Amino acid sequence: TNVTYSTSISGGGSNTFSVKIDGVTFTPAVISGASFSGNILITGSDSQGSKSVGINVPDNITPGTYTMGTIGDTHYGIYNPNSSSYYASTSGSVTITSHNTATGAIAGTFNFVAAPFGGGSGANANLTNGTFNVTY
Repeated sequence: TNVTYSTSISGGGSNTFSVKIDGVTFTPAVISGASFSGNILITGSDSQGSKSVGINVPDNITPGTYTMGTIGDTHYGIYNPNSSSYYASTSGSVTITSHNTATGAIAGTFNFVAAPFGGGSGANANLTNGTFNVTY
């Protein structure tokens, strides 16, 4: 009874996230951060949830620049250009400019090259000028 709900998707307060994908700016409608199993996943996706970009880092990360690997490495990126394609970083970096573990606020920049995951077909994607400032 009297359950409050919304018919629109919110980006979650003051969270920000942007990135250029092959030179085209992607500003997601939904921005989130989640802490789980010793990791933080920072994600930006379109309002349909079909296109998304994510950054995975350890939950105890401190400010600095880190080399990105691929899924299973300590730091990696993911890119889903649509609901049926999945790309993982092959190289790149993430720079953490601030991380407050008490409040769950993390900010930084990133760039990476993403290739089709699991032997899928398609050209690599270049993700550049990435920025995020989220609370998880």
